[in-house]
Amino acid sequence: MTGALRIAASLTVATYLLPRRLAELTRAHPEVRIFVQVENTRHVSAARYDGHVDIRLIEGEVDVDDLLLEVLREDELVVIAPAGHRFADDHELEFAQLAAEPLVTRERGCDTRKVAGGVLSDAGSAPAELRTIAELLGIEPINATVEAGLGVAIVSALSIRHELAHGTLIARPVRGVAMGRQHTAACARGQPVLPAAGELVRLPRQTGLTEPGFLAVDRRPE
Repeated sequence: MTGALRIAASLTVATYLLPRRLAELTRAHPEVRIFVQVENTRHVSAARYDGHVDIRLIEGEVDVDDLLLEVLREDELVVIAPAGHRFADDHELEFAQLAAEPLVTRERGCDTRKVAGGVLSDAGSAPAELRTIAELLGIEPINATVEAGLGVAIVSALSIRHELAHGTLIARPVRGVAMGRQHTAACARGQPVLPAAGELVRLPRQTGLTEPGFLAVDRRPE
């Protein structure tokens, strides 16, 4: 397997899920050259990438008719706070506890922000009641800002594994609110799938995937 593999990936996936997959892919196929563009989910899903990337890696819901989707894994969103925060005394949080804290959020167009707002609304809580104190671009700045004590945040559990292991952050769910989403690979409908793109998806394949998605279509010859 040779040639270029052009990837557009959203921030959480690019930072915490993609690196290991790329390492496995290049170990198996060292002649594949990889190019990655990283933006938030709204931009990665946009039509401007049509014809310019071979595969898109996206977090959350994608409502684009021209894309075939393959689920990579399930993701959970959690509330994070600095070590020693009063949330440490609770296994679960009430929405009122979250609403009483200054909140650090991701930028508009970010799926984490969209999903958190949607599930809180569906559970009967009003996201507008949350007291947003800062809006930051990117995941690591949010984690570092929460560690410093500016406020709390809602982030992917995937993004805080090191912080939890080192005890610099705590993570809690909101009682009665299942904040979940899927990490998804997407390919343009009607176009053959580059072999390297299919391999990238298959390498650490999770069990319990939904319907076959684009891996069931004919692939582009090597």
